[in-house]
Amino acid sequence: PKEEPSTKENSTTNPLKYKFEYGTHHTKMILVGMEDRLRVIVSTANLGKVDELLQANGAFVQDFPFKLPIQAAAAPPSPLGDDFERTLIHYFESYGYQTKKQWSFGGPARTLVEQLAQYDFSNAQAILVPSIPGYHAIVPEDEQRPRNGRPTKPLQGYLKLKHAIQTHANTAESSQSSIRYGPVVTQFSSIGSLSEKWLKDFSTSLSVAPAHRPKNKKGKPNLGEMIKLVWPTVQEIEGSCVGMAGGAALPGRIKNLDKKCVKPLLCKWSPRPTTTTTTTNHSKNLIHRPKSIPHIKTFFQLQHTKNQNKEEEEDEEEESFAWFCMGSQNLSKAAWGETINGKFGKCHRVLAWEMAVLVCPSITGKRLVPYTGRENYQDDIMTIPLPYDSIPQRYSPNDQPWNMDYAMNMSMMGNMM
Repeated sequence: PKEEPSTKENSTTNPLKYKFEYGTHHTKMILVGMEDRLRVIVSTANLGKVDELLQANGAFVQDFPFKLPIQAAAAPPSPLGDDFERTLIHYFESYGYQTKKQWSFGGPARTLVEQLAQYDFSNAQAILVPSIPGYHAIVPEDEQRPRNGRPTKPLQGYLKLKHAIQTHANTAESSQSSIRYGPVVTQFSSIGSLSEKWLKDFSTSLSVAPAHRPKNKKGKPNLGEMIKLVWPTVQEIEGSCVGMAGGAALPGRIKNLDKKCVKPLLCKWSPRPTTTTTTTNHSKNLIHRPKSIPHIKTFFQLQHTKNQNKEEEEDEEEESFAWFCMGSQNLSKAAWGETINGKFGKCHRVLAWEMAVLVCPSITGKRLVPYTGRENYQDDIMTIPLPYDSIPQRYSPNDQPWNMDYAMNMSMMGNMM
């Protein structure tokens, strides 16, 4: 799409009511219409050979059939499917597309939104997590009070992700004493200017068990134990498959990465070295891509469950994902939103068009585990191909985060572009 929220409002390039100076269109999503179904692809990659061949990216893909005629549809609507459809349609409504097209041979002319409403999303295996530029509600739709007949609107950014995690991942099982939760792990290809308050709000919102998060001596949440930020070091980019040139896809600035609240949270992209005497789950991943440029964007929280098999070691734990999110959102207020008090009252301000998906065991009906190639493939297990350590390694004192300032200081920009 040609939409850019940084251009004049209510124009051909910005259908929104407002102009956002730092707004952008960043979604990586493809809709493929087929004779009997619609394929929805939510990706982290741009359309180009570099993204396909030299970068680590990811995609969620699912097909949806046409809806049955009303008289044949006996089953009640699926809550997941209903949320998927409403979110998808609301997202594309924000583009302001009104042109009607003939989407199938001999079929009626419809707008894109009207065509999307023809498909059956009841078997959705993920929750859509959109970001639409604007000033949005901070409470879920079922808690909103319609004003002047206006319909309620879906949550956006990390508030939608928070609500989805609370609804689908924070189950009765999550409170069991045999389950230990790790920090929220974030991995991205760009980072905005973040504050300690925003990082705490973000990580607390996404944690399955925020009440159990470690606290410092003053009784406040310990940010270092709440969240990890996976970002490559200068050495990792220099040693990548394309060398320094690959760093152009990671436009991080040192002023954002070197902040007091950010730098201690940084973790390496490459896996930690393995030894012959110690082997852990997070060092077994056979699809690690330490030489590829990390353009993928992932967010998750691990849960460690004590193994109940008494024949095995007592301290052994099974590692799985409490939830897993992947999409176009980088780690920034522009992408995920920020709750503010302004001329519209308390609201959630988002600056960019983005799209991600969330999966968790209650949605898929299966345990989600990092793919290693050594799993016993069971019907109750679904693997997620994570291209880096599920328990990422913190930076060492000598590690320097990759940043564009370093590239410019090395007079490499001419060769990178």
